Amino acid sequence: MSPGEWRHIRSTPRETLQAALTEMHHAVQLVAAAGEAFAERHSDGSHRTTRWSADRRRLVGADFTGGYPFRMALEPDAMCLVLLERSGDVLGGIELPGRTLAEAYDWMGRAATTYLGRPYDPVSPPAFPIAGHGQSRRFASPSEGVRRAATALFAMADPIVGSVSEGQQGAGPVRCWPHEFDLSATVHFAGVTGGVSGQSVRFGLAPHGGGYDSWYWFVSLWPTLGDGEATALDGPGRLHRGEWSGAVLAGETILGAGDGGAARVRTFLQDRVRSFLEVVANRRVGS
Repeated sequence: MSPGEWRHIRSTPRETLQAALTEMHHAVQLVAAAGEAFAERHSDGSHRTTRWSADRRRLVGADFTGGYPFRMALEPDAMCLVLLERSGDVLGGIELPGRTLAEAYDWMGRAATTYLGRPYDPVSPPAFPIAGHGQSRRFASPSEGVRRAATALFAMADPIVGSVSEGQQGAGPVRCWPHEFDLSATVHFAGVTGGVSGQSVRFGLAPHGGGYDSWYWFVSLWPTLGDGEATALDGPGRLHRGEWSGAVLAGETILGAGDGGAARVRTFLQDRVRSFLEVVANRRVGS
């Protein structure tokens, strides 16, 4: 990410940045709904996720099934929903600011008919209802600079989370999940330990939510930490308990670190992932 984009993030007021991220969160539900309708379904819901494309600055959805792998994507710099062909070239798109969700679904229906030869009912309820964003609510129009600042968070996070994921055995790919809108990777543990199945450690960037009013880095453990496991959070970050448990590093704390900010985040993620993997190992020993 360029120094100019760091400046965009630092110079954008928190409330303004968070409002733009909320609009992006709403918009990515359209990509998720296209994945639900046209991509091969997976039990973990990954057919509804997107991945960050650094060269095109897009959140790109899953390949559609059929003879040709079309994909839906969101270009957050312009807040534009686009249909892509295999090469990544744009076949068509709709700019979302000022449009309603119903208008976006109508465009998706026409695009599906034109390019896929498959019907898609644009008046059906969204696969993922958006709180406070009904079919008639219009997408807001953040300024170009604010949109670039919101996009810059993903441009910054993807290589950081990706480098940690690549260095961690068993970690999956970096994905953006539509419900939480976090850009994250997950280490899953198969089988049952101590009567608990599906243990996992998840790490990445959360633009909002989870009990916080601004963006943050996180490492979480599922199932949640027991009382005697809190010492695993000694070190960088703060303890979070509630509906989820883990470690949190507030986003604003790294903006003043200059070129060292990315290294600080990478160290936080690596250290906390390592500590949670130790928690899982101790659970297995004690089961």
